[in-house]
Amino acid sequence: MGDMIRGIFVTDLDGTFIDHDTYQAGPSVFAARRLYDRGVHLVFCSSKTVAEQLPIRESLEIPVTMIVENGSAIYRVDSPSPEVLGCTVEYIRRVATEVRRETHVYFRLMGELEIGEVMHTTGLSRTDAALAQQRQFSESIVSPLGDQGALAQLAEAFSRHGLATAMGGRFLGIHGPDAGKGRAVAHLLADHPVVSGAVGDGPNDASMLAEVDFP
Repeated sequence: MGDMIRGIFVTDLDGTFIDHDTYQAGPSVFAARRLYDRGVHLVFCSSKTVAEQLPIRESLEIPVTMIVENGSAIYRVDSPSPEVLGCTVEYIRRVATEVRRETHVYFRLMGELEIGEVMHTTGLSRTDAALAQQRQFSESIVSPLGDQGALAQLAEAFSRHGLATAMGGRFLGIHGPDAGKGRAVAHLLADHPVVSGAVGDGPNDASMLAEVDFP
């Protein structure tokens, strides 16, 4: 971020900056450019991977900081490598194997699905579904989602292994204990003490909204 920044505006993506069903940004593009013209820096804060967020950022043609995979890493516009707050996806998948054994709950992770299953589950195109599977620091439980008891049991089991969970707009995310949307936003704002705002639509956005001046 540059020195002339007057404010920071943090936005979730699915169901907020982009449409929940069509995945299109639509009028958000115009709004983002107007903010930038007024000295307000845009920050994506989403469960989406960096591979998914990059095309959205490029379509805006303005600098955007990207907080990816539910606050697991921050990609600043002026840095070639991310600040990693979370853990590796490989570790999460190893823990998932243990959780299955302990709970006897059969669940499926985004990274375990065939590409056609991802397309069917999310409504994404084949290209975008492939980008969604390029996870580095988190995973998502895509089923079962209707059984609240099972989800609570899984969240508790992952917590015993030192991992955090957060319900997003569609899936239950799993990430490292030092990650999370709120933690990532707080980390970013500590470096830029300017007026801040944020918008989101899911339970996992609550911690992010709690960190800004205008949620």
